[in-house]
Amino acid sequence: MNSNAIAAEIRRGIAAGQYRYGTRLPSVRDLADRYEVSQQTAAAAYAVLAALGLVRTERGSGTTVTAGRAADAHLGSFSPPDLTSGAPWKPAEGGEATEETTLVRQLAAPKAMEAWGIAEGSQIVERTRIRSVDGTPAQHKMTVLPYSVASRVPEGHEGAPPMLAPVGAAPLKPPHGVRMADWLGWDVDRTEATITAEP
Repeated sequence: MNSNAIAAEIRRGIAAGQYRYGTRLPSVRDLADRYEVSQQTAAAAYAVLAALGLVRTERGSGTTVTAGRAADAHLGSFSPPDLTSGAPWKPAEGGEATEETTLVRQLAAPKAMEAWGIAEGSQIVERTRIRSVDGTPAQHKMTVLPYSVASRVPEGHEGAPPMLAPVGAAPLKPPHGVRMADWLGWDVDRTEATITAEP
């Protein structure tokens, strides 16, 4: 068995709730013994899971699960016919929903973003947010916008453009019943999104 297969099996266990958020996983040595592989292969499996944000490995503390089981969540209504009926995202089965911005950066678009319709080398802003339910991360959201769009400021707004607000800043929201795109003058009819359905 290789590291990817081991990682996939542990990932399935996390999604099924076998390994809950905060659970300490077996040591690299114990994992290697369990799957009859080298410690290097076992460590590589944990590295794969860490890269996906499913576990965290700390020297002296071992490897801990940082994701929750697969869950259903209502992620919000972004452009309903009646904008007053739009609702923010909320857990499907109750619980406290929170969001935090984890990264805001301006960079030149890499070649890989051409598949998204973004020209290589063009100036973009990348923002990432983590949505959590009862303190357990439930969604990692990445938004990529051309700098010319991200830097727009709504009429009458003072301070940094909302899409360039730094990590730790309170989130800025448009007035009730107004789409973010309309508030910022983006002239956007719809938004394409890819949403993960598992941790």
